[in-house]
Amino acid sequence: MSDPLLFQGKSIYPQKSVYAILIFPLVWLKKLFQSLYSFLLKVMWAELIEGKKKDNELAGLFLFVIFLMLSWLSYLSKAYFPIIFTLFFIIWCLDYNFAKSEYRKGKYTIPIKITDKGEERLLWSFALPHQKPLQSELNWGQIRALMIDHRSIYGGSFQEKIGNVWQISLQGFDGSEWVIDEEKTVTQAFNQVRIFTQWIDVPIIFRGSRGHNNYAEYPLDPDIIKFLDSTKPGVEVQTNQQKWHIYSAWRLRHSWALFKQIFQDSGFILFLLVMSKVMLICGQIIDGVIKGFQGNVVILEVPNHLFSQWTFFPLLIAIALMIYKGWQLSRVKHSYLDQNFFKVAIDNQVMGKLNTAEIKAVLFLANPHSEILILTAKEAIIIPKLQTEEDSQLYLHYLQQGIEYFQQ
Repeated sequence: MSDPLLFQGKSIYPQKSVYAILIFPLVWLKKLFQSLYSFLLKVMWAELIEGKKKDNELAGLFLFVIFLMLSWLSYLSKAYFPIIFTLFFIIWCLDYNFAKSEYRKGKYTIPIKITDKGEERLLWSFALPHQKPLQSELNWGQIRALMIDHRSIYGGSFQEKIGNVWQISLQGFDGSEWVIDEEKTVTQAFNQVRIFTQWIDVPIIFRGSRGHNNYAEYPLDPDIIKFLDSTKPGVEVQTNQQKWHIYSAWRLRHSWALFKQIFQDSGFILFLLVMSKVMLICGQIIDGVIKGFQGNVVILEVPNHLFSQWTFFPLLIAIALMIYKGWQLSRVKHSYLDQNFFKVAIDNQVMGKLNTAEIKAVLFLANPHSEILILTAKEAIIIPKLQTEEDSQLYLHYLQQGIEYFQQ
């Protein structure tokens, strides 16, 4: 007789498509340019803005050598370069949309089962496609906490981000963990976690979170909050006995952080366009040097303009993405509190409303998006990232004060 099923969850595990091997060279090129782009951003930010010197010079030298080789090859095949770039862009769009569609249809879902072995023992089992099932036996006494984590899902041949899930894990006293479920909303994950509270009384903790409640992994640092409150913060609060209004405020110091975030999230296409031209110029110089050593006469031609007609449309897309990302990051996050309701709005768009008396916790989630979570037993609201992580923590501090004031 089989053991009774105690709980069945799922994990999101994107699998490679059958055509992945055919577009491997394009995937490899994209990863190389992504690494070069990330490296240049870190160097620019560390040395030009923060005044720090990066120590990974060997990695930079390796990327530079690879870049020179690719530049030379690009110049030798310059007649086909626009076709290659256009083909890459089309394949990337098709691959991303296919992976996104499969994710939405639930095609990447893998079941996770927990069965009751009796005598306080459990059997955790998880089977990946074309692999032996993973199994682990544990008992209730090993479990220290139920952990909830916000995880990004990457899929497709190019491994682009296709979604986010809330992952639930059983954490042992020795630090070991067993993933038991992944849900698309925090409310669904919280409801799944509470199923386990009927069998075991352990803390429910949001991984990496900060706050003044039992769901937070770490408390807010009072010294940091005191310092932020005494300086010119990026958060404003207006209070009276009937209503509190907390909102983000733009400061001049936010400009560099916004500039960095925009280029980090949306500047890769623009980087590719610029580098395609830079590579052709570098490749021409390298080819000229090689032919010069061979005794040939070389004439270098410098292009009069950076972008040609075939790059105009991708350039518009890149600029539009960067403008849209900047607009998203700079929008004002409003919170309105009174004795009856808590309401969140971004600019003039209402994002959600909760009953003030039912709020169980407010948490700062550092990873992966530096969000603020407001949680009740049945609903939740997430306030997107503010301009800086410090601003988000101060915003959370004011929210906690306001909720405690009206709940009392």
